[in-house]
Amino acid sequence: MRAVLQRAWRGPLEVAEVPTPRPTPGDVLVRVFAAGVNPVDHYTAIGQAYNMVLSLPHPHG
Repeated sequence: MRAVLQRAWRGPLEVAEVPTPRPTPGDVLVRVFAAGVNPVDHYTAIGQAYNMVLSLPHPHG
């Protein structure tokens, strides 16, 4: 299966093939059809704060 990995602290995110996990009793294995990585995930991975200031009330949409 494919997974997004971070192999080192503050290292880049990468897509890699990894073995499918084998659930043990009491675990559940969920098939994911699609997933995404957001800018916040990137900033967190490289150790930077995501400093986005929102005015309140924040309009949706």
